[in-house]
Amino acid sequence: MFPAQVIKDAAMAHYVNQLVEKQNSDNEKIVVICGKGHMGYSYGVPERIFAKNPKLKDNSYSIYAMQADSNVKPTNKDIADDLKNVLGDRVAASDIAFLFDD
Repeated sequence: MFPAQVIKDAAMAHYVNQLVEKQNSDNEKIVVICGKGHMGYSYGVPERIFAKNPKLKDNSYSIYAMQADSNVKPTNKDIADDLKNVLGDRVAASDIAFLFDD
């Protein structure tokens, strides 16, 4: 399964990079929607896009939607630590995170 995932990540990033090259102005926006497996773990689509277009990293946002872990109680003292508890060490903290109960 992993080789297929890598091919999908590379293909998605390649297509996004082609769109970026065809942009007529810096004001144009591109929205990429992909699952956690394609954007998590620091080896996915975003890293491949940023490798070719590093300037995009400062103007990008990531959103995670995950099932809430009932064992994690937000402290509101440091939301980054709370997100790290839910997302784990290998996933970058997102700009926006939605945690929900089933």
